[in-house]
Amino acid sequence: PAWIETNKYYVGGAGVGLVLLVVAGLLIRARYMAYKAEQEALIPPKVNIPITPFDYSTRINQIIQDTCTIINANCNTVGVFRVTDLESKAIGIVKSYKTDGYAIPPGSDVHLAVSVLKKALAELKEPFLDINKVIALGEQDSIPPSAVLKLVTKSANQAGWEQVLEAICNVADSSTSQMNAQTIALSFGMSLMGGKTNTAAISALGRLGVILEAYVKSK
Repeated sequence: PAWIETNKYYVGGAGVGLVLLVVAGLLIRARYMAYKAEQEALIPPKVNIPITPFDYSTRINQIIQDTCTIINANCNTVGVFRVTDLESKAIGIVKSYKTDGYAIPPGSDVHLAVSVLKKALAELKEPFLDINKVIALGEQDSIPPSAVLKLVTKSANQAGWEQVLEAICNVADSSTSQMNAQTIALSFGMSLMGGKTNTAAISALGRLGVILEAYVKSK
């Protein structure tokens, strides 16, 4: 067309400018990609660390001792082992036992002590009590105290279990706690057997009530 012939120098100049602009853009992108690669090379490789549940097994006997001391001193309180509205505070205390050895103060509220004990027992990697042993012993006609002491999953926790049984007896024997062996088993049993509601644990709750009732009567 005539207008191109008339303005050929302008058209040619615009074409060269466009090419230069494209080349500049490509050079900028190339430099950016090179910079990005250099920066990524400085980032250390990601290490996949397996997430495992908290393990309180090394501290569980200490938690039992601290909380049962409070429970024994306040065994006449109404609803011991049943009232559990302090779980949020208990979670922090249980974690502190693992991380920095924090101990629940001796004069703490008894219901807080029970909540801490329940939380710690329920979060053990293995149930504190062996469910199969509980079911088997609960079906026997005679339940000797010596057999009750052997219900723990780990023998290292037997001393702690004896302290728990002492606290249970003190609460059940109280005329003002309004708790007996059966109600304690229903309120506390799941924590002793892993904290998970399943058919085996539910079945074992009734047997645990029978076991605790026999043990309390033997004392």
